[in-house]
Amino acid sequence: MPWEDHDAREHVARTEQKLSRLETLPDNAARAHATEALQALVELYGECLDRVMSHAVSASASGSELLTALLSDELVSHLLLVHDLHPDSVEARVQRALEDVRPYLKSHGGDVELLAVEGTVARVRLHGSCNGCKSSAATLELAVREAVTRAAPEIVQVTTAEAEPSPQTLIPVADLFRGQPTATR
Repeated sequence: MPWEDHDAREHVARTEQKLSRLETLPDNAARAHATEALQALVELYGECLDRVMSHAVSASASGSELLTALLSDELVSHLLLVHDLHPDSVEARVQRALEDVRPYLKSHGGDVELLAVEGTVARVRLHGSCNGCKSSAATLELAVREAVTRAAPEIVQVTTAEAEPSPQTLIPVADLFRGQPTATR
């Protein structure tokens, strides 16, 4: 629930009091470390707000275009996740990550299928030629893992199921010689 202006002013005042107490810390190293951490956090949020404003200015009148631009910005998306404000479900974000990595997989003769998202685990299945070559499969699995954890940081494990074997079609021996001239003795 958004804060009222009065609530925001009170929060700013409390925050300023807490920040001013940093200057009274007796340990110089701890004070410097805390100050640097806060400055880094403020810079991160400043960059995020800069991106939000940039997207808002460059977006057309459509709210959905602005939302798409904001959600596709990795930093903005992550900060929405941190504050539990991201509008997309974990499964939707994992699915989008797989769509993003799919061209890379296809360039190596592979593909990926999302089987399930269960808590903090995403289960996927790799398909195609990437399944037969161990080093290729490992490279593609890594690409999938990176894409998924970037889009859904709450996913702590991506498991890969074995691809279902393609059915082998055996040609009966008799069919091999059908239409061949029969040798006469």
